[in-house]
Amino acid sequence: MAVVQVDERGRICIPREMRIEADRALIIPLGSSYMVIPIPKTLTGLSLEDSARELRVRAEGAIRREVRQRLERRGQRS
Repeated sequence: MAVVQVDERGRICIPREMRIEADRALIIPLGSSYMVIPIPKTLTGLSLEDSARELRVRAEGAIRREVRQRLERRGQRS
């Protein structure tokens, strides 16, 4: 965890020890916080026949499951 400053344009600088090893990342709002997911250069497990909406729904479901698992591991979920 790190506390960072937000500049006048709303940008933040990710600390060196938390750098993302990717050229792009997906930012998903989760209530009052955000989840940042690196996007790999080669995507696997995606079908070109799926619509953007279907892909978004699947990604959001996977993220919610991951967040729940992390919170449960930390004992922060009842």
